[in-house]
Amino acid sequence: MGGGVGGSFPVTKPTYPLIIAQFALEGHPRRTEHWNISAFISTEEAQIFELAGGIDSYTFLSSTVSLRALECRGGFLLCRLPSDRLAWLKELFSAIHIVRANTEFDCQTWVVAAVRKLQDEGYIPRDVTENKIRKELDREKERWEVAEDTLIERLIPTLPAPETMEVRLVCAGGDTDASKLL
Repeated sequence: MGGGVGGSFPVTKPTYPLIIAQFALEGHPRRTEHWNISAFISTEEAQIFELAGGIDSYTFLSSTVSLRALECRGGFLLCRLPSDRLAWLKELFSAIHIVRANTEFDCQTWVVAAVRKLQDEGYIPRDVTENKIRKELDREKERWEVAEDTLIERLIPTLPAPETMEVRLVCAGGDTDASKLL
């Protein structure tokens, strides 16, 4: 593909790393980590999708947060999501059934349900199991505890700066003067 004026050009949509992020959790009867799903939008911000509240008040939340504000203790890379799919993702996750007043249901079981939804949609391979996720998040927590790079620190250098996307048009012969297209 390609060519000069009038030729076709492949257009690649930007993608966002979609991860399970884990954070310290205190006061829970069974868990020591809170999980959410985060789409890293830029070096500065992430769109998070999570179960929030307590056992009797769980609710689905989606918000944009500063990466600097996150005290993430590692993560598990699920996939790279096309940037135009964030609204769809919010709708998909908002449809996950929330169980209240049941100690077997929490943020981690909600995330596992979200992963299954993404598998049903073809975004995540079926070999990504709850056991595989837990093992990698345990390794990530160990990395965090000994101050090694976690997934998040490895991903940040690959992200775009906020609000920047350069589109460059190259005319036949390598000229970049768009006025010559008229």
